[in-house]
Parts: sequence; structure tokens; C-alpha cells
Amino acid sequence: MAGDPYVMKNKKTIYFSLACDVDPDIDSIDASKEYWWGIASGIPLLRKALRIPMTWLLRADRMITEVYSDPAYCFKRFQKLWEEEAKTFKSEIGWHPHLFRFDGTNSKWLPYLGKDDDLETLSASLDALRQQADVVSVRTGWEYQSNSLMKLFDQKGILVEASATPGSLQAGDWSHDWRGTPRMPYHPSRSDYRCPAASREDALKLVEIPMLARRLSPLLRTARFALRAKRGVFDWPSSAWQGAIITKDPRCFDQAVEQTIREGSRVIAAYCHCSEFLEPENLKNIMINMESLFSFADHLGYSVTTTTLAGLGSLLRSSDTELIKCA
Repeated sequence: MAGDPYVMKNKKTIYFSLACDVDPDIDSIDASKEYWWGIASGIPLLRKALRIPMTWLLRADRMITEVYSDPAYCFKRFQKLWEEEAKTFKSEIGWHPHLFRFDGTNSKWLPYLGKDDDLETLSASLDALRQQADVVSVRTGWEYQSNSLMKLFDQKGILVEASATPGSLQAGDWSHDWRGTPRMPYHPSRSDYRCPAASREDALKLVEIPMLARRLSPLLRTARFALRAKRGVFDWPSSAWQGAIITKDPRCFDQAVEQTIREGSRVIAAYCHCSEFLEPENLKNIMINMESLFSFADHLGYSVTTTTLAGLGSLLRSSDTELIKCA
């Protein structure tokens, strides 16, 4: 699939955006060792096959700040690569914050979710990253979200938030709650980030763009409920939903795409991680899934335009209001 970004004209358009969470290869990092092979080696491997604009969501948070003494380390360390991405592929730099705290007793970085959300540190991290790039898109670690965090993003002028996995609930250290969230993009309610605002006064300015997810068959849903129950999650509705990562099983991705389009959304957003590009099978799945998306869209009489999350955000704020879900 080498060549220019895909654009098929003279048909009704589906908009596709691929975002990549740019993390260290492992969570337990220290500054004396190199844990960024997903960027240094993985991205060049991807670009041998896939030449579309992407949103690179760079880590900038408490962990990066304390380990490297600079929240913008990931940009500065690979600045030439990000500049080449912008020049050659029209890619954008976005933000991927995680909520970690260092546990000195066990010498580990551990998830720190659902408490104070570390708003001051995250705000400073975004400011530092914005000194290097025009950051308007964000996707949080583990798809975690809260009303306070969403309001911070809105106050900081974020255009697009892309953490949602519609219908999903995860408990434990890596938790999130997107029950009731639609597949279509929407302006979140100030009182419940998971739902479209009921009025202009209730609406945040930013746009939530959900990631691909599939609704499971009754049999798979029952099996998923049983597996989650072993971990203490006894929520039947959310057992029907599973995120679809573009590097994984093409059957899952195909179902998520088909369900999303047939249910009326013309915005398709998917994600991956840099470290996944190091595995040939993952790169193979990306190409299979891209081919499948374009083939299915063409079968339905749609064209496909690839863009960044920021590109989607600009589009969704324009007059094409049928792309936005309203309460």
C-alpha cells in the first residue's frame, strides 16, 4: 500500500484516522537504559508498508517527567523523526498521558487512577509538549477518563479526545468506564463525559472520537462475562463490547468496522502502539485490516479519506453535522 494517502472521489465519504500511542516499550523504565525501540525501529518498519497521515500520541506525564527530567523528552529524543512524519505524511503530534505514581517501597511505577487525576502535573506536561509541537489531540493511557480530566483537556484547548471504547467497562488497576457511549463522535456532557451533551450550555467544546469496538454475539458475550467475572467484574451490558486494535485479529476489526458503518457512523478511528510494529504478524494485520476497510467501504458505495485526529476534529466542527451524535 505504498504511495499517497488513499482518497477515492465522487462517492459519499468515510473518514478514517489511525492513532498510535507512543509509549516506552515497557512500563518499568529508568533513564540509564533504552526502552524506545518501538519508535526507533518500529516506525521505519511500518513506513515501508503504510504511507498515510497518522496521529502520534507522545507520552508526557509524571513518569516521563521524573525519569527523564523533561515531560517533552519523547519529542526531543526523536525530533527528526517527528519532523519527517509531518513533512512526508502530514502526520500530527498528539498527547498520550498516563496516570502513574512511583511506589518507592517496591521500586515500581504503578497505575494511579480515580484519585486526584494528577491535574497539575498533566497540565504542566502538556504545556511542555506544546513548546515543541501544536498539540490538539489526546488519548489517555488505558482509555481511562473522568469528568475532571475531560474538563482539564477542554480548558487547555484540546480539540479532540480519543480514549473512548464504546460500551466498555474495565475494573482493577487499569480501569475505565465507557458504558453508554455511542459509536459516533460527540461533544461530551460536563456532568458525564461518557454521553453527548443535552444542550449547548452542558457541552464541552472538544469532540470525543470513539475508537473502534465490536458488539459480540450472544455466545461470545456469555464467554466474556464468565472470564470477567473471575476478575470481579459482573457487568452484563459491558460484556457485549470489545475494542478492536488494528494490529490484531482481522475478524474482530472487520466486525467493528462493519457494525460502525452500518449503524450510521462515517467516522472510523483506530489505534495501535509503536512496540507492536516490531512484530511482523502485527504489521501484516495492519495491512490486511486497511485493505478490508477500503474494500468494505467500496462495496457499500463509499470513498475513504485518511486524516489525523486533528483533521477529524476540524471536520467535525464544520457544517457536516450529520457526523456528530447529539443527545
